[in-house]
Amino acid sequence: PDVTWQVPGSNPHITPNPRVGHAAVMDLLHSGVGVYEAGSMTLDLQPLIVADAHVVAQFTLHARLANGDPYTNTYCFVFALRAGRICAVTEYLDTLAQAQQGTWDALTT
Repeated sequence: PDVTWQVPGSNPHITPNPRVGHAAVMDLLHSGVGVYEAGSMTLDLQPLIVADAHVVAQFTLHARLANGDPYTNTYCFVFALRAGRICAVTEYLDTLAQAQQGTWDALTT
């Protein structure tokens, strides 16, 4: 596969998991962004950690859900690189906070 994206297994709405292939990853990203009100997302990005062929990005996401409710959660993405391109992403977040704030209700994946 050219790329994979793995999310926490505790989120039952993301299937299959991991997503494998460009089209499947883009579908996951598109459905995830659709949970939020357009233009409402901001990130508080911590300094990136780079080691060999990996980059770690930690950030807090602030947004409004499509229904107008506020959303805040902390994320950590681990990117694996091959030939200068992202080949795998492992995503970590507080899935309990995600569920309690209503994002699972809006996921369509």
